[in-house]
Amino acid sequence: MNALEASIKTGVAFTKALNPDQCAFGKWYNKFETRDETLRDVLAAFDTPHRAIHALADKLLTLRDNDQESEALEILAHERATTLRRLRALFVRARDQIESGMRQVLLYVTLDGKTPRYALLIDEINDVINYSSSDFQSSNSGALSLIQKIEHVLEGIYTRNDLPDCLYFDINKMTDIDQLMAKVS
Repeated sequence: MNALEASIKTGVAFTKALNPDQCAFGKWYNKFETRDETLRDVLAAFDTPHRAIHALADKLLTLRDNDQESEALEILAHERATTLRRLRALFVRARDQIESGMRQVLLYVTLDGKTPRYALLIDEINDVINYSSSDFQSSNSGALSLIQKIEHVLEGIYTRNDLPDCLYFDINKMTDIDQLMAKVS
C-alpha cells in the first residue's frame, strides 16, 4: 500500500503485482495446505480482503490518472483503516493458531507397559527411526568413551550410515526412584 500511495502522490510507475495470484503472498497462499481445520478457516478469510487490496490498486491508479488524486488518497486511507487492518488481524489470528497448535507431549516410560515410571516432556517429534541391536555401539568404545560427565547414564549409541545417530540413555540411572524415595523418607 505504501508503493501505491507513492505512485498516487508522485506519479511514479506502480510496479507491484496487480493480480492477487501473482504477488508473493498470493503465490504462497495458493500453494499452502494444512490439516489444521481452524487454521484453514482463518486462511480462507484472507482471500476476500487480499483480493480487495489488489483491486484497489487499479481503481486508485485510474483515479490518479483522471486528476482525482485527493479522492484516491481518501479511499486509500479508508482501506488502510478497514481492509488492511482486517488483514493484519487475520495474520495475528493465523500466528496465534499456529502457536497454539504446537503442544508439548508427555511420553511415559514404563517397566510393565502399563504403570508410568517416568515422564519425558517432549516439545517436538521430528521423526521416528528404528534401529536394530547390531547398530548399537557401547559407550565404552569409540568417540563416546570421551564423554565423562554423562557416562553414568549414557549406555551407548545407535549408528547407521543412512540415519542420524541416536544416543541411548539408561533412564533408570537418570532418576533412580528408589534412591530418591529413600532420601525423601
